[in-house]
Amino acid sequence: MEPEGDSNVMRNRIYLWVAGLLLALCATGSAQYFQITEYSNGITAGSGVKSITQGPDGAMWFTEVTGSRIGRITTAGVVTEYNVSPASPESIVLGPDGNLWFTSEYSVGRITTAGVVTTYDFLRGTGGAGITVGPNGEDLWFLDQSTNQVGHLSIAEGAVTNEYLVPTPGASLYGIAAGPDGNLWFTEYNTNKIGRITTAGSITEFPGPPYGCPRGITAGPDGAMWFADCSGSIDRITTAGVITQYSSGMIIGADPIGIAQGPGGSIWFADFGNNAVGRVNLSNATITEYKTGISPYASVVAIAEGSAGMWFVENAYNRIGAITAPNPSVTSGGVVSAASFAPGPVAPGEVVSIFGQQIGPTTPAFLTLDSTGKVANSIGGVSVNIGGYLAPLTYVGEGQINAIVPYEVAGSSSAGVAVNNNGFQSNTATVQLAATGPSIFTLNGSGSGPGAILNQDYSVNTQSNPALKGTVVQIFMTGEGVTAPAQADGAVTIATSAFPYTPAPQAAVSVTIGGQPAQLQWAGEAPDFVAGVLQVNATIPATAISGANSIAVKIGANTSQSGVTVWAK
Repeated sequence: MEPEGDSNVMRNRIYLWVAGLLLALCATGSAQYFQITEYSNGITAGSGVKSITQGPDGAMWFTEVTGSRIGRITTAGVVTEYNVSPASPESIVLGPDGNLWFTSEYSVGRITTAGVVTTYDFLRGTGGAGITVGPNGEDLWFLDQSTNQVGHLSIAEGAVTNEYLVPTPGASLYGIAAGPDGNLWFTEYNTNKIGRITTAGSITEFPGPPYGCPRGITAGPDGAMWFADCSGSIDRITTAGVITQYSSGMIIGADPIGIAQGPGGSIWFADFGNNAVGRVNLSNATITEYKTGISPYASVVAIAEGSAGMWFVENAYNRIGAITAPNPSVTSGGVVSAASFAPGPVAPGEVVSIFGQQIGPTTPAFLTLDSTGKVANSIGGVSVNIGGYLAPLTYVGEGQINAIVPYEVAGSSSAGVAVNNNGFQSNTATVQLAATGPSIFTLNGSGSGPGAILNQDYSVNTQSNPALKGTVVQIFMTGEGVTAPAQADGAVTIATSAFPYTPAPQAAVSVTIGGQPAQLQWAGEAPDFVAGVLQVNATIPATAISGANSIAVKIGANTSQSGVTVWAK
């Protein structure tokens, strides 16, 4: 009996049935794990919250531009306000000296965690904007909108030492950040340019994207700068000035203003236009926006990373918001065969289920093929590393992932298993390995009961549709280990017209039905399925009982799980 069946219709029937079985071995998504909380108690009404940063004490510190105050909010939401009048603080940053530094209309201010304020006047100008720590980690650099200048403040000297004129008049300087190249990078909102200034004061301007209006800017984890473009995208500029725009996943009407680097190698932004906060996953350049939990018309204008997630500013209602990030965790002992769910060792090429918390999206994602025609090793922004190799994935959900153990782990006794959920890294669990780990898929997806078996006529073997004794049944399973010829990770098995048709297990295969040896007709990778799904054809013994018979497949030194049955008459 050839593995591919006697017609394309039959092959498609097998494919759809077993594929549905593989994908059914999974739980549905659970509650949204990005949680948004808003805080307003303790913030003076009408104070005009504007900018936010994390302090050295683990709390978040923010500016109140119309209230002439600096606010402090703990991770529990307890607010303390400090009067900095007559200053109208705009932007704020944690300085290298452990104090908070802010810009106002006439000066740069410093506030200690005890609330002691000192101000340092500009050399000229009346319009402070962005502020950042310099690339040397010792000084501060700031923007003066009114005079179109970039300023430098020496902490050691306790004074503003220089202000450098930007070549393009009326630029409306907005954000500034230290770059990976040892320079400072800033945005020119009105003139759609990105500026670069050396620590010696030499300025270069790069044209922005078409119809752009750059605002906040931050250094990314990828050696480039990222900026919020109020024309509706998040943009990346290399240190050579090459710009790429990203908008896939953004809500229509986006107007991003603030931007910051977040945990897990991600970029977060404040979307004023959609009253939302968004996240750029750098691993696949996709954007997700979150607005559930943010009050309507809140005017989200700034965002920063904190010890308990990302924190943002709601300018219209004088609120501070927090969005907690996922914390993916693989359960100890949570890597098991996807067919038997047995906790024992798994084999190279075996389809496994990985259980945990927040390891995937709340809306499940399913198997896709990559550009080479192989089963992709990243779906839904999720990837799994097993023993140092990315595993092909057939399903990802919030609490369960179905993956295929890479063949490269062959010969090892154990492997680390870690999940990356949209840039957030899990713990590393350990799974034991064996040369083979045969497991039969079952109809109910529990690992026991009627097996995933087709009768000789390609119909599903059930109590109401048993196989005739002496006929051949097709058993679908996993855990056969390394094959000959070798299979590539994620490859889709294609049958040939010549024996052995598809790659076969290197280890010996035998079958027992009802405790009796069953004649093996053929064993090989299941055609049209991902490498790691095995098809075994065996004959029902004439002496089998009429009814449910136990069935077991031995590959190498290991035998499939007990409790699986095949129906015969």
